[in-house]
Amino acid sequence: MASCRAFRLLAVPAAALALSAFAACGLDEHYTGMGTGALPGDKLYPVPDPGPGQCQQTTPDVVTGDLPQIAVADLKGQAWRFDTLTLSKPLPASISDLVNPVIEDQLAQQLINVLVAIDKDDRTAGELNARLGTGPTPADGTTYAFEGTPQQVVFTFENPAFASKADAKLSLSVAMGEDNLVLPIQSLRLKGQVTSDGQSIEAGVLTGAITEEDGALVVIPVFGNLKDFLETQDPPILPDTTVGDKPAWSFEGAFTAVAATVQ
Repeated sequence: MASCRAFRLLAVPAAALALSAFAACGLDEHYTGMGTGALPGDKLYPVPDPGPGQCQQTTPDVVTGDLPQIAVADLKGQAWRFDTLTLSKPLPASISDLVNPVIEDQLAQQLINVLVAIDKDDRTAGELNARLGTGPTPADGTTYAFEGTPQQVVFTFENPAFASKADAKLSLSVAMGEDNLVLPIQSLRLKGQVTSDGQSIEAGVLTGAITEEDGALVVIPVFGNLKDFLETQDPPILPDTTVGDKPAWSFEGAFTAVAATVQ
């Protein structure tokens, strides 16, 4: 009920009016695919473009500087569950500031479970082979399982930092009382750093895209669908990238993760 009450705040007129401040700033068109090696200090990790109107991105930067290497010789069998997730693009700040506390609450209640499980740690090749997906609330409160078939992903690994080598997909579902806000993320990539004991992921960044076509199917209670909501702002928040030949909005978020038992 707390999550439902939190989301009903979206109906508050002040929240809708507050969108004008974000819209005036414009949607940042900076988008990277988080390519191989795109990590702090890398040549492939440019300083973010401030975007139209010199607006700054809202996703926190990955921590820079010297990082302690992982003391664990082999991460095979290690798994993590997101314990924080803060969304920014493409949601306007006035909406993400309301949705993010709902996500935080549902992560704590194990209603949202984003899982990463390492199947192979090849330090020679500098790669981690993993499974990525979501899972239901564990029956015993401790052992997680993927729902459906997880995505097979490969990360480049420069101890202790990792980054996706290729795009993946993830459907993120946020329970809203009797409704679900389902965000179908395409061109998904993750990057971050593993703590020295291998038990946590810090400074994680998630990027991807939501197509305009998919956005028309994403229902936002009170506000209609995501496509209409974004495109009817003043000025409109228009797609700023593409997936294949389809117009899409860049999707961004910051996360951390903690060790978990995943079947």
